[in-house]
Amino acid sequence: MKCPFCSFEGTRNATHGHLADEHGEAVRAWAEEESGRLYYAVKCPLCRVEIKRHLKPRWSDPAFITEFWPEIKLVAFDQLLHHYAWTHSTERGGKPPDEHA
Repeated sequence: MKCPFCSFEGTRNATHGHLADEHGEAVRAWAEEESGRLYYAVKCPLCRVEIKRHLKPRWSDPAFITEFWPEIKLVAFDQLLHHYAWTHSTERGGKPPDEHA
């Protein structure tokens, strides 16, 4: 599987680890001001779709983001890889990565 951010290619697991190690800045996490609820998001670098999810554990504990940041990145990149495989895989009828530039 090709990394959606760079030229790295490897197995899905290797790409997943590569994303967390090399592209962690693509994931953001925050507490919503009004409700205090926690969220994470990552944008697909190809189609710019934002994958945003609510962090359910500890609902509004901002320390959760700091404490579990490595795991949050892995979950976010897992969601990105699912999107990438479904939307951009030529086997599923998606456009190859170079057609999105």
